Amino acid sequence: MRTMLRRSWWLVPVAVAACTPGTPDAGAATATGAASASVATTASAGTAPSAASAAVHARYAASLDVLRDRIDALLAAARRPARTAGWGDTLRLAFAEARDAYKRSETLLEYTAPTTASELNGPPLPEVEEEEGVATPVPADGFQVVEEFLFPAADPRDSTELRNAIIVMQGLVVRARTYAAASSIDEPNLFDAVRQEVARVSVLALADFDSPVARRGLHEGAVALEALESLLTPLAERAGRVAPDEWRDWCTRLAAGIGALRAVRDIDDADRLEITRVHLVPLAHAWWRLREAMGIPLPPDPRPWRAQAASIFDRDAFDAWQFAPAWARQGDNAAAVRLGRVLFHDVRLSGDGTRSCASCHHPDRAFTEPRERSASRTTTVALRNAPTLLNAALQRAQFADSRAAFLEDQVSDVVENVHELAGRVDAVAAVYRRDAALRTLFRDAFGERGDSTVTAMRVQIALAAYERSLVALDSPFDRYVRGDSTALDARARRGYDVFMGKGRCGTCHFAPLFNGTVPPDFRKSELEVLGTPATRGWRNVRLDADRGRAAIFAAEPYEHAFKTPTVRNAALTAPYMHNGVYRTLDEVTEFYARGGGLGLGIRVDNQTLPGDRIHLTRADRDALHAFIRALTDTVGTTAR
Repeated sequence: MRTMLRRSWWLVPVAVAACTPGTPDAGAATATGAASASVATTASAGTAPSAASAAVHARYAASLDVLRDRIDALLAAARRPARTAGWGDTLRLAFAEARDAYKRSETLLEYTAPTTASELNGPPLPEVEEEEGVATPVPADGFQVVEEFLFPAADPRDSTELRNAIIVMQGLVVRARTYAAASSIDEPNLFDAVRQEVARVSVLALADFDSPVARRGLHEGAVALEALESLLTPLAERAGRVAPDEWRDWCTRLAAGIGALRAVRDIDDADRLEITRVHLVPLAHAWWRLREAMGIPLPPDPRPWRAQAASIFDRDAFDAWQFAPAWARQGDNAAAVRLGRVLFHDVRLSGDGTRSCASCHHPDRAFTEPRERSASRTTTVALRNAPTLLNAALQRAQFADSRAAFLEDQVSDVVENVHELAGRVDAVAAVYRRDAALRTLFRDAFGERGDSTVTAMRVQIALAAYERSLVALDSPFDRYVRGDSTALDARARRGYDVFMGKGRCGTCHFAPLFNGTVPPDFRKSELEVLGTPATRGWRNVRLDADRGRAAIFAAEPYEHAFKTPTVRNAALTAPYMHNGVYRTLDEVTEFYARGGGLGLGIRVDNQTLPGDRIHLTRADRDALHAFIRALTDTVGTTAR
């Protein structure tokens, strides 16, 4: 991985439209006509696009034309003789202009064509198409692949591969433009798309997720917000008429957020937390109030980030049940949670009646245990370190190797695993049918009588319901970002900036959940290859033998790949890593700062963690650990 840069001379200034209520510009009228023939493929609840939303969509289509032109210009620059004076500088400038053009189209491209957006702007890592049963990885495409060719310096020996990568991007933009010509978007989804873009800037841009080598994230966040000014100009007339105060507030806060991002002079010293708390969270709420004042309904489809929550940082922003399978969804079923809590502590779940879930997940230790690895019932397999169950419901996969899609699957896997509980869920259900007190709890939860009340499936559902109740998102950090200025001290505030900035933690542990489930749509929980060693120490160490995801689906990118866990409550959950190799947060920080396994001299050909050293001062590390301690919240989760 190439060395990161501190400041970029190639940041391209952008001209934006005025955010003024009452008068749409001349381009809006033209755009309205251009979009009127579109097919409303993304309209919600059967509503048709308004003239304003049709004009917005046409502006989006026009932005894709600009993006195409910028990528064409990038290819033209790449086709110049590589030995030409200024070849690298010309390429980097053309790349920056193309990236900014992408950010101006990002809001609706990400919303209406997420697969294409991912190919254009996803991580530069090969993908494994498990659903197709294909182990051969698909090479990555897009901006982040090209970025690695160009920064910090372009190598003429890469010119052919570089040109080929840009040609692929040309095809992706053509595909996006074709989709745009055949679709449109109604106002509920338009408002939802903007809501997601504000979250994307708040979390991904501020962590340089899209630009890990060039580190243009703060600049590109400003570009994305500036693009909203222009994109939404067709709404100005109606907003100025029916909600003038709310429109003015939105425009004022938007300008302030852009100004805060543009004012950053040193990306390693940017106050990302204050930009989020003072500007971006209030901006999200201003957008919400504007939607309400304009009488625009919420999109009807449920999602993990509740449509009812203005900001991704709000207190009740997440619905854990949206990560559940449809057949198991109980909603706020308090009786099922009470039943699940009882079962969680019941040793009858195990084949020999000696273990329960709480044997390895201790409620008084944030549902972990102080062991490097949980004790196996056999000597043939070493279990992994027991992860916290707090907020485990807020992810797309369970276990360190992501082998279970849902908590219900996790329950059956643990109960029936010969190395763990060594039981059978159907046998457990049979035992529970003979327990009058438990039959009553099952009836309260599921509302049926007789033998059909207690089933293996309902044992799984009840335990999973209890785990979904273990959502705790009211830490000092959460209270601070929601407006309580007394909740964090200066060191913890600085720690968030280290986490999101020079420490590079936020590119894998995504705020606000701080796990690997990617916002703002939360469709995927990511795997990472860190090169975790088998033993403690910084010299002469070897790679841990655990193959991770590759033991479930044999593919080269999955060798030693593990799901990214949450950092929430990490101050309570030592030891760390899948094998418990590190005992303190300081050891974990040192491992990451050294560049993971590669930095320790281990050969890890597929490591996804950058292998270059991160230079963190003692003050940086202390601040980072203070921030992690400020993510502690176990309130209401430990009662039996």
